[in-house]
Amino acid sequence: MLGYLLSIVGAIVLLMVVQLILPEGKIGVSVRSILGIFLLFVILSPIIKVVNDKFSFSDVWEYELDENFLSQTEAKEYQLLQDALQSELTREYQGAKVSLNFDSKSKQVSYIFVDLSDFVINKTDEHINYYTAIKEFVKKQINISDERIVVYG
Repeated sequence: MLGYLLSIVGAIVLLMVVQLILPEGKIGVSVRSILGIFLLFVILSPIIKVVNDKFSFSDVWEYELDENFLSQTEAKEYQLLQDALQSELTREYQGAKVSLNFDSKSKQVSYIFVDLSDFVINKTDEHINYYTAIKEFVKKQINISDERIVVYG
């Protein structure tokens, strides 16, 4: 982008200097016309590149990937996922705590840990296998295999 702006400014300065030097006759008019066409081509050069399919936004705008912003956004997304799963699990199994482990390379949940140390079992539900029930509940909420769901406590 900076190079493009500098070329326009340079062409305008060149035109102004040439106009000061040129005489007022027919030659001056012809040279001014040619220089005007030259300035037009300088200004339209990005459009010409688009037409020729040789245009790239990196030629006009420079951009930089902000890894810190991406990692913060990714962490926030994972935290929201964990909070949503915690909320759903707490509705069904009060006292259960969820933590998610993420693989930064594959950008997916690698493991889900469910802590049942604060979980209270009602007298009417004491014969239910909660480890299996919670695994099935989590599998239904998040598409993940049994091996990657760890229930303890």
